[in-house]
Amino acid sequence: MRTKLAIFIAMCLTGCSVYQPPQRDDNIVIPDSFEQPITATTSIGACHQLLPAEASWLDEAIDSNLELARAAARLRQAEALAATSRSRLWPRLDTQLQYTRTDSPFSSTSTVLAATGISESWQGAVAASYELDLWSQIRNENQANVLQAEAAAAALETIRIAIAAEALDSWAAAVAQQALVAELASQIETSEKFLELTRLRFGLGQAPAQDIGRQKQQLLSLQGQQAQVLAASDLARQRLAILLGQPPRAYESALPALPAVPALPDPGIPADVIARRPDVRAAVASLNAADRRTAAAIAARLPGVSLTASLLSFERDLGDIFSDAYWSLGSTVAATLFDNGALQARVELQRAAADEAFIDYTEAVLTALHEVHGALVRNASQDQFVASLEAQYDEAQKVLTLTRDAYRQGQVSFLDVLTALTSVQSLERQRIEAQRQQLSNRIELCRAAGIAPGSRNPT
Repeated sequence: MRTKLAIFIAMCLTGCSVYQPPQRDDNIVIPDSFEQPITATTSIGACHQLLPAEASWLDEAIDSNLELARAAARLRQAEALAATSRSRLWPRLDTQLQYTRTDSPFSSTSTVLAATGISESWQGAVAASYELDLWSQIRNENQANVLQAEAAAAALETIRIAIAAEALDSWAAAVAQQALVAELASQIETSEKFLELTRLRFGLGQAPAQDIGRQKQQLLSLQGQQAQVLAASDLARQRLAILLGQPPRAYESALPALPAVPALPDPGIPADVIARRPDVRAAVASLNAADRRTAAAIAARLPGVSLTASLLSFERDLGDIFSDAYWSLGSTVAATLFDNGALQARVELQRAAADEAFIDYTEAVLTALHEVHGALVRNASQDQFVASLEAQYDEAQKVLTLTRDAYRQGQVSFLDVLTALTSVQSLERQRIEAQRQQLSNRIELCRAAGIAPGSRNPT
């Protein structure tokens, strides 16, 4: 019998081939470098310094995010599933101890229990079983679960980066809105002074009544904008609190000033970005896991061999258990003869899942390249826009000074002064909004490059 079993196993081992994943061509041309409209002057590690040192709350706050907690729970599930499948690679050992007390109407043949008819017995059993992984079905299933856990870990990192970027961007929005509130308050104060001076000049007969109306209209316009900015500031604070898993009113205190925008960081070569992006790593792990499941599905069609061993003992006293035991050894060879194509359909199912995973991987790579390129273009454009605003603001300040002097000398009308003042005030607000957008573009570039912006814990 042993010889026949050995011959059968040898025939199976030599007659069945091992599955190899197909060679796939993604047709993706990875460029040697990104086309950067402007030259980056710092490394991508500068992304960790986007948040001012005094605002070190980001890492702790991100950990309280509900979406991140949900992803962490999924990771624990995947790790537990991998541990469960890993146990099948080892033999299983079970034991049982049973006690029985029987009251029989017939007298026991035992001289000790003849008077009562009560008998006691102990039964012990030890059983071992092991499934031979001849075709690596169990190993492939376990490796698939391990790879899926790696994909879940990479997905967790992806979510952390996204939350860090969104939280930092929301923080920048709240800070910018606070700066706009302060700027509008200053502009309203200036306009009120202009209105008072215009009324004095009107009282002295040095200004027409329409100058008062124009200045009052300009003041009302600023007050209307202030109401909108105050509402936007409140909403920005609430969004920041919600992103960090805190009550909506968690950020009532004053925020710091809008930080200076750092130099444009260099994301590195495209190959480095692809290797750094956790969503690409997750796609690779999912693809490899799908191939492993395909291999396991193919192996499930082949015969399976399992070994069993057991030890049994029946005694009247617990102390004598296993002193006189029965043992048995066995092996089982099982194969499916007919299932109406169910096993083959499972193979096709896993192959289709692997094809889908490959498409997801291709899409992840293309998305990574597109996002970094787009972020570089937007950063370059915004940097040029900010430089233009700064130049416009300097010129507007000069024009306002010259116009005021000319107005005092009666060379220009009040409308010219009001126009120059409105231009300066508008540019002051635009500078704040442009700086906020410039910081947002830096944040987006860091996220696209696979870095958690502002986080002191590199991912």
